[in-house]
Amino acid sequence: MPEKSDVSWSAMVTGYVQNERHGEAMELFLKVKFFTSMNLNGSLLVSALRACSSLGAFEEGRWIHSYIDANQFEYGFELGTTLLDFYAKCGLIQLSKEVFDKMPDRDVTTWSAMIASLALNGYNHSAIQFFLNMLRSKLKPNAITFVGLLVACNHEGLVDEGMTYFKDMVTIYKILPSIEHYGCMVDLLSRAGQTKKVEEMILSMPFEPDGAIWGHFSMDVLSMVTELAERVGRVVLEVEPDHCGIYVGLANAYAVMGRWEGVAKVRREMEERGVATIAGWNYTNICRLRHALTSTCSASIK
Repeated sequence: MPEKSDVSWSAMVTGYVQNERHGEAMELFLKVKFFTSMNLNGSLLVSALRACSSLGAFEEGRWIHSYIDANQFEYGFELGTTLLDFYAKCGLIQLSKEVFDKMPDRDVTTWSAMIASLALNGYNHSAIQFFLNMLRSKLKPNAITFVGLLVACNHEGLVDEGMTYFKDMVTIYKILPSIEHYGCMVDLLSRAGQTKKVEEMILSMPFEPDGAIWGHFSMDVLSMVTELAERVGRVVLEVEPDHCGIYVGLANAYAVMGRWEGVAKVRREMEERGVATIAGWNYTNICRLRHALTSTCSASIK
């Protein structure tokens, strides 16, 4: 293109973000920032903030926030929600709350984002309180709202409350539970040791449970070392035969029970199927990766 407008740049950055190519999105955004004199529009800022959230590019996200305030952008639904989500993913809930409070209007997406942000950062009771405040504001919750709410109940171990909200979602708000809702409930009940209820819930699901659902169940059940551990572990392997974590959990359960033939059998199955254990990433690894990505983006335009 011989000439590029703010719309052109915005469309390209948005395209990268939508295809989860966040590093390239950030690189392009920085080119606009440093090598053009055009004003940045709201759509471009929203996409750039989403890239910052995924990359952990805190300094760039803060710069965008400063630009928003300096140019007197209104904290609309999309821009405000994306900004509070950015701070939440950086673990800065107080700043998320400040953005939320500055928004002149809030829709169900905004409330849901705030509830999820609080729950994912461990502010579980605050997430539940936000949900109650949302109801008082006469907004009707949607499926995403209940995912955040059930995550909060799960993290806090609030079994009765979680069961109540799950029931209300279906009976009062007529929302059909998705795999995410069932996953939250399975995890909550599993952690509470209510394995019978978990099994009943899984078997009553209107769709085939995937490996994630069985995985929520099995990771806690396998540690209980019961006959149910073996049965659930085997069901998970039928669904996801390449899931290395289930093999390890099942082998550990056999080992604790002293069933060494079972341990040997699991290891043979792993070898035959070419399944290898994968080393986990700790928080330091993730931070280093994020730093490398943002450093690469910055260096590429110098």
